[in-house]
Parts: sequence; C-alpha cells; structure tokens
Amino acid sequence: MNFRTRFGFFSALIAALFILAACGNGGGGGAASTEHTIASDPSGFAYQQTEVAVPVGEQISVTFENASNVEHNWVLVRGGEDVAQTVNTEGNAAGGPTYLPEDQSNIIAATAMLEGGSNETITFTIDEPDDYRYICTFPGHYPTMAGTLTAQ
Repeated sequence: MNFRTRFGFFSALIAALFILAACGNGGGGGAASTEHTIASDPSGFAYQQTEVAVPVGEQISVTFENASNVEHNWVLVRGGEDVAQTVNTEGNAAGGPTYLPEDQSNIIAATAMLEGGSNETITFTIDEPDDYRYICTFPGHYPTMAGTLTAQ
C-alpha cells in the first residue's frame, strides 16, 4: 500500500470514528432517560436493575417485568430507606392483593402485584432532584428487593 492510499484510509477511518462519536447518546450508560425496563431476578428476591437515573420534570415510563415465578410489584417511594421501610410495613399490614398502604402519600408510583411472567408500564414525573427508593411490598421481599432511582 502506498503512502497516499494509507493516508486516505486512515483519514477516512478517523472521520468515521468522529461521526460515530457524535451519534452517541451523550453520556454513556449513566445518562438519564425517560423510559426504563426493570425486571425481577428470575432466581431470587431482587431486581435486576438496582440503579436508575431519570431527568427531573419529565414524564418517566417504567415497565416492570416480573421474570420470576412468584408475585412482585414495583413501588417508588417518596424518600429514602426510612420511607421505604414505613411503606413496606404499612403495606404488609394492609394485606393482599396489593400490599400497599391505605395512605399512599409516601408513594410516587406503583404497579399492581404482578403474577410471574407478566408486566406493567406506569408513568410519573419527579419534580425534585434526589435519590428515591423502589421496593417490592410483597411480604418478605423487602429489603433484598430494592433499588435506587436518582432524579437529576
């Protein structure tokens, strides 16, 4: 390969790399998004995604997929671990079929209690930047079945 051919090839390669970089999503895996899928771990009481970032002030869609063979839900609470514990305790006391507390002022969004293999999409908006906990309120699943949604 002569010098001109090599120079032309490498120039085209560098230009292609710049074009691909410009077409990226602007922040890699940590970029905030308005649509998320969160699934239960098929082999245990956990979510496969335990950290999610979302933008403040935009409509968010979360699809919860119950990949397990037991019932699970996805409940986003208005606060951290202390609020999650309160929502879980009150939800367990309320009983089935929803295992959600009667007073839902500490809940931002929640799916129904889903049978294994089913899914549900919910939409909501976060108005304040913060870290929010999401949990499953089926008795015995929390605190191992929990994650953090960061609004930024």
